[in-house]
This record gives sequence, structure tokens and C-alpha cells, in this order.
Amino acid sequence: MVSSAPKSKSVPAPVAAPATASRLGMLESIIGRFHGCLYRCRFDPEFTMVYLSASVERWLGYPPKAFLNNAERSFASIIHPEDADRVDAAINQAVKDRTEWSLDYRLLHRDGHALWSHETGGPVFGPDGTVAYLEGALIGIEDRKEQEIAREKTLAEIRRCGAGIGSTGRDILQLLRSLNLVAVNASIEASRAGAMGAGFAVVAEEVKRLADESRDSVNRILEFMEALEKVTGERSQLRL
Repeated sequence: MVSSAPKSKSVPAPVAAPATASRLGMLESIIGRFHGCLYRCRFDPEFTMVYLSASVERWLGYPPKAFLNNAERSFASIIHPEDADRVDAAINQAVKDRTEWSLDYRLLHRDGHALWSHETGGPVFGPDGTVAYLEGALIGIEDRKEQEIAREKTLAEIRRCGAGIGSTGRDILQLLRSLNLVAVNASIEASRAGAMGAGFAVVAEEVKRLADESRDSVNRILEFMEALEKVTGERSQLRL
């Protein structure tokens, strides 16, 4: 993964004051209870790490020293190739806007499998106004992503079924319109036949009534399906 950010000058890692070190230790202890890590890196294409909390090893299988100054590999190299450009774009835009970024993307575990993470970070600017570091927190969100993927699959299946019901409903409506028209024409012909057509007129009127009731029922079903599609993100009009 190659960031579009310009490669920065080498900046020595900051030395934490005692109070800062104490707070950092507290944060490391807290984040160590999750799958995740704290980091500070340079604003270069490799995201060269100058600090990485020890919790990264339990999460990704690499000890922090593997990434510090790219001793064994760069942190950029474990960003999933399909997500790398998106990560670069989010960070570069945040640096340009002098704000924070927040996004989900995949990291590659030491054994090769992908893990979903959520990153919140931001740039640290030096006295000269240039970016000295990037820093932030990465939290593993594998369980949340699995739930999101499963939920999306369920919604997709609901949308598929809803589309099928809507299509069938439209076909039924068309048939009912045709039946209603036949019933109206039959009533007209029965009235022309006088007393001999009286019985047929009753049948035609009953057919028309059933067609109207069926049409109303189908329209209610289509209304429900339209509401369901709106809930699942699809806003197509089903009623005719």
C-alpha cells in the first residue's frame, strides 16, 4: 500500500514525561482488554511507527518492535490491499482539513487472515505547520462486522422476496382489472337482455364485487411491501 502523502522528514520519537507516561500506561491497560492498539506514526507512505502499544501482538500476532521504524515490515503492508486506497484517501483528506478521521477497514493478521478494525485518528502538526505525526487508536470490530454482514444478507433476502411479491401483486391487479371490465360488460349485456338476463346480471355483479374486494386486498399487500422496502432501503413504488 502506498499513501499519496508526501514522505516526511525523519522525526525522533517523543519522550513522554512521567505524568504523560502514567496516563499512557493507563490507556494501554484499558485498550489491552480489547482487541486493538494505540499508535503514533510518521506521515509517510509506510506509516512508519514510532510508538505502538503492546496489545497489538495479542490482536494481530506481531510484536510492536516488528513495526517500529519498519524493523521487520511497515504497518502499511498489513492493510488489506482492497482497503488501502480508501484508508489513504481518508487520512489525506483529514490532514488537508486539519481534522480527525474515522473509518473501518481490514488488517492482515500475521497468519494471513483479515480482521476488521475501526480506526479513529488525527494529525499532529509541528511548530512549522507541517505534519509531525499521525496518531490514534485501532479497535477490532470483527464481531460487529459479522453481525452487519449477516444483517445485510437478511435484508437483501427480504428485498428479494418483497420484489417477488410486488411483481406477483401487480400481475394479480392486472387480472382483476380485466375481470372487473368483463363483469361490467356482462352487466351491460344482461340489462339489454331484460328479464332473460336477470340471473346473469346477478352473477356479473357478484364477480365485479369480488374483483373489487380482491383488488383492495392486493393493494393493501402492496402497501405493506412498499413500507417494508422503505425500511430496508429500497424506495421503489409498488402500487399501480
